[in-house]
Amino acid sequence: MEAAGAEGDVAALRERLAAGGQDHVLRFWPELDGAARRALAAELCHMDVDEINRFFRRARGDAGGAAAAAGLDARMEPVPRDVLGSASRDRGLVPRWESRGLAEIAGSRVAVLLLAGGQGTRLGVPYPKGMCDVGLPSRKTLFHLQAQRLRRLQQMAEEQHGTACHIPWYIMTSGRTMESTKEFFQKHRYFGLKKENVIFFQQGMLPALGFDGKILLEEKGKIAMAPDGNGGLYRALGSHGIMEDMERRGVHSVHVYCVDNILVKVADPRFIGFCLEKGADCGAKVVEKTNPTEPVGVVCRVDGVYQVVEYSEISLATAQRRGSDGRLLFNAGNIANHYFTTAFLKDVVNTYEPQLQHHVAEKKIPHVDITTGQLIQPEKPNGIKMEKFVFDIFQFSKKFVVYEVLREDEFSPLKNADSQNGKDNPTTARHALMSLHHCWVLNAGGHFVDENGTRIPAIPRLKDANDQPIQCEISPLVSYGGEGLEKYVKDREFRTPLIIDEDGIHELVKNGMTADMPATPRPALLSLLSLLLLHVPHAARAQVNPAVCRYPLGMSGGHIPDEDISASSHWSDSTAAKYGRLDLEGGDGAWCPKTPVAPNDLKEFLQIDLHALHFITLVGTQGRHAKGHGNEFAPMYKISYSRDGTRWISWRNRHGKQVLDGNTNTYDIVLKDLEPPLIARFVRFIPVTDHSMNVCLRVELYGCVWLDGLVSYNAPVGQQLVLPGGTIIYLNDSVYDGAFGYSMTEGLGQLTDGVSGLDDFTQTHEYHVWPGYDYVGWRNESTAGGYVEITFEFDRIRNFTAMKVHCNNMFAKGVKIFKEVQCYFRADAGEWEPGAVSSVLVLDDVNPSARFVTVPLLHRMASAIKCQYYFADTWMMFSEITFQSDAAMYNNSVPPAEAPVVPTTYDPTLKVDDSNTRILIGCLVAIIFILVAIIVIILWRQFWQKMLEKVGTRGMAGDLGNRSLGVEGSHHSHHLTKVTHKTDEAKPSSIEADEKGGT
Repeated sequence: MEAAGAEGDVAALRERLAAGGQDHVLRFWPELDGAARRALAAELCHMDVDEINRFFRRARGDAGGAAAAAGLDARMEPVPRDVLGSASRDRGLVPRWESRGLAEIAGSRVAVLLLAGGQGTRLGVPYPKGMCDVGLPSRKTLFHLQAQRLRRLQQMAEEQHGTACHIPWYIMTSGRTMESTKEFFQKHRYFGLKKENVIFFQQGMLPALGFDGKILLEEKGKIAMAPDGNGGLYRALGSHGIMEDMERRGVHSVHVYCVDNILVKVADPRFIGFCLEKGADCGAKVVEKTNPTEPVGVVCRVDGVYQVVEYSEISLATAQRRGSDGRLLFNAGNIANHYFTTAFLKDVVNTYEPQLQHHVAEKKIPHVDITTGQLIQPEKPNGIKMEKFVFDIFQFSKKFVVYEVLREDEFSPLKNADSQNGKDNPTTARHALMSLHHCWVLNAGGHFVDENGTRIPAIPRLKDANDQPIQCEISPLVSYGGEGLEKYVKDREFRTPLIIDEDGIHELVKNGMTADMPATPRPALLSLLSLLLLHVPHAARAQVNPAVCRYPLGMSGGHIPDEDISASSHWSDSTAAKYGRLDLEGGDGAWCPKTPVAPNDLKEFLQIDLHALHFITLVGTQGRHAKGHGNEFAPMYKISYSRDGTRWISWRNRHGKQVLDGNTNTYDIVLKDLEPPLIARFVRFIPVTDHSMNVCLRVELYGCVWLDGLVSYNAPVGQQLVLPGGTIIYLNDSVYDGAFGYSMTEGLGQLTDGVSGLDDFTQTHEYHVWPGYDYVGWRNESTAGGYVEITFEFDRIRNFTAMKVHCNNMFAKGVKIFKEVQCYFRADAGEWEPGAVSSVLVLDDVNPSARFVTVPLLHRMASAIKCQYYFADTWMMFSEITFQSDAAMYNNSVPPAEAPVVPTTYDPTLKVDDSNTRILIGCLVAIIFILVAIIVIILWRQFWQKMLEKVGTRGMAGDLGNRSLGVEGSHHSHHLTKVTHKTDEAKPSSIEADEKGGT
């Protein structure tokens, strides 16, 4: 009956699709397995085919649109002065507008709405744009900067009006960015904002269509989908109940903006106050166009209705027109920064949204060919994606206003990677923010001086992208828009880089010392710290040794309880997850998923919760033997792991391979080294097959407890060193499991893999890898302040005693250990504590050996540590960083007390290793031992031969000197005893002489 019902549902679905001419999407239905069919049916059931066809006809069939566009120039009018406010031309009114806006914020009547659906694909990163770090000294992301501006704005409103307030932050994501964005905010504890005031919701998706209007397939069982544009906001506001939430909170004004503007003034009180004074229901913030051909849309009136006209729709002659004041006539450049009243938004959601027409973008869309079933990667546009724009609703406004601001104060978008065109990239964004902050310092009465103490000319604005700004960053928690800085900078002189944050002023001065350090005389400081800092140049070893940390963690021995073993599904209760224990045959002999595993089907998994972070170096797998009755095993598998249970990471080996070879029968145990090791609390085994088959699995994990407690480190991405001969040394963190951008965030990698680099950084412990593999390295010139900053996050608050950093010291190639380190501490979700632990090292220009440097942390309590390592030469290279806390130290010689002995014939502590390098090393060590043994035997024989010769010689002398040939036996015995005694006394001198002769 159930099968018949399912067939009926499919028939009804096919009929509905056929009525809309879209039944081709079921072309490959017979080839799909059950899971793929269910997923496709669910996707199609929520799709309004008639509506999609209507969207397509309206978007493509508007023949009059092109004709209308042809006469657009004649119908365009610039923004009239009576609806225009300007931050530069109306300076006298700005304080009043700001006061009005702050009063609205103090009354909790203002909300901000962030459009954060964009991925960082064009930036070269796989995560949302808001998570990007553009390389500021603080390493803050776009999300972090915007959150801190909100916090500062709330503080300003409360200080002026004496009442507590809050600004709700609504964040619209896309389907691709929702989970990663939410995880990022949770990881960073909402950047100090209240969780209930940060509301996430998701914009809609639309299928990609061919030029004929047919829906395209991304896979045989999956529709090619794309976000419906930032104008999809208005439908999402209604479908997710956001308007109702705003009404419940008493919100009257909403500030809407895009995530990629590093200078955005979130909930700008001046903009809000201006719109309120004008009685506007809709407003647009704009910047003046720099030139007629700048590729930016302009806000203007067309046929008396306000809208944004794209630059490509305007003729050059119209774009070049100027007014009587010499400015471009159509100069109001749109920056996707808007004001709406909630009443207006409610009207849009309920009444006007269905009237909005989709814009068409012709794209190259990968798709499955309906005839052949092959995946097509087009070389030219083959279809369209339909989207709406956030400014499409300007036409419905009853009172529209425009607020003009200075570009250098409020607009620097992040759209491209640094390698693209030198425009709108991380470098230009970083420079724009630091240039703005430089202006703030000058306006507050501060000055900058060079290394000689000479004042630097006050020309803060950047003329082009190649200009280098003053290195200056001011935390948004200190100043929202340049206010309140006089108490920090008035009549003071600063060297760069300068950072002003809630902990005070930090500037770099000569010899790498900072202005906020204690004024201890340098010789005394060096003497003191030379006693505290321990260099270990030889035989250095990481705090955890992967070759010894190989104890069974409790699957086979029962230490891991049944409730900590789970799975995606199971065939029956007798093949549940709890029976997936290596070398045991409980139940029906193993864990078996409910359905056969097909190629590329990675939904089935066996999961283990270790309840604490562990350093895992080895895994074992086995099939279902069931005393000879079973015949299922996993020929391959992948491993996924997590440190917090929310963010899952796919393990890959040092060459990027994810799939491990599994079993070839049901009974043998197959052990696989994990190189690199993984650090996790949760581990999943994911069966992989090359054809559909039943699999069963028994597993064990081997390793030890991760006593460091380090959950992640954030650091700048490693760089490339080119040697004089042209050899490229790659000093990137190749096994880092966090996010990569312009820095590495929320992951662990080579600095925690237990492998210390060699003295020569061009050599490596590993086989078939590139030069420099063991180290992560940075060039001095690439940093803003002469230091590399690394932030370490831990699992809990700990009492830290020391940090050990393994550094390279090949000074002949411009590489040295760091000359100084400053570490800041944070005990909770708040800000960094004042008062850093600072240590200065005595540099070593004699011994080029790599070494561990131990830095005392003076029993500071923290859950996070931020350390700034100062360069002593051109390059700085690290291979390991470990921490000692809570008096906990690794003991690699014995397993944990609770860890049972593995009940197999395998000895997991004997490392399974296919590395030819290790075999060669082993052979060389064996040869050395044999040679040493031979030398010892030869020396030993020579020694005893000399002893016997001496005894014989002395015996003969005694016999010849004896005048009586009839000596009694007892007397002869006594004489021999005396000779033997003298010989024994002579042994040390004989050995010493022999050694001297050998030397």
